[in-house]
Amino acid sequence: MKQPHLLLCGDKPIKNSSPMKFAFALIGGVLAILSSLGCGLLGLFFIMGFRANLLDYPNSPPDYLVLSIGILGILGFVLGLAGGVMTLLRRKFVLAIVGPSLIIIEALVTTLRFATNPFGISLLVIYTITLLALALLSVIFVTIAKQEFR
Repeated sequence: MKQPHLLLCGDKPIKNSSPMKFAFALIGGVLAILSSLGCGLLGLFFIMGFRANLLDYPNSPPDYLVLSIGILGILGFVLGLAGGVMTLLRRKFVLAIVGPSLIIIEALVTTLRFATNPFGISLLVIYTITLLALALLSVIFVTIAKQEFR
């Protein structure tokens, strides 16, 4: 008896596709999308914080590190979302890795910037460590399922 093959968007069936590798790619894509949404929220938070700082304290020098973290967060959102979708479609392996990798960089920069907070570990640091874990797991799962990509 012939085994049915999974067709993706009318393409040719994936040969030698094991259910375990299929699950790794699916989990990696979902984790990439979740981490990109968190990274986008972080980026918006920092851009709005930079703007509020400029409006509330016009005589103080602007903190361009906060703005750059915000821009990196928005860029991580866009590329992470695209990488997650490409992972679910099993296309463009490089984009599937670059998106979550940028989120990892965003989480590391934010964590290192705010881990030296004199008030101790804040919720922001815990949030970025969670983003770091999600994006790192996404990269690991996508790398394991690399043979599934075309």
